[in-house]
Amino acid sequence: MYKVSKVQIILIVLFLFFQTATFAQLDTAKRNTKVLEKQENIVFRIQIGASKTKLNAQKIKAIWSGYNPKTTPLYEDMEGEWYKYLIGDFESYEEACLAEEDMQVRGSFIVAYIDGWKRVQNIEDVCTPYKHPCYNRNK
Repeated sequence: MYKVSKVQIILIVLFLFFQTATFAQLDTAKRNTKVLEKQENIVFRIQIGASKTKLNAQKIKAIWSGYNPKTTPLYEDMEGEWYKYLIGDFESYEEACLAEEDMQVRGSFIVAYIDGWKRVQNIEDVCTPYKHPCYNRNK
């Protein structure tokens, strides 16, 4: 039979404690991600272009021929020295994906916003885009 010292017992207890804490943190992170997927305040938009100078409606129309300023909401998001141009307010990634395919704007991609104004830096924080057909289309 083996003799176990107090130090070994303490080390084993600490090891198990930190292992449990790590798994609990991972479980919490997974649950938080799932909650974000279901939040009603997430909107998806299609970024159709970016420029260091402000673009007028004519230049936007050159990027996407379907653009009509009277019927299509266009969002201009300033980030650093870049003007980013986005179309739509879609409730799901799937909706945005279908719209993006219909638009056929080369280099466009889908982004997510919280409350309509705070851009989500990593779209995978709010959904699982890689499961959708348009995710890798432009990559």
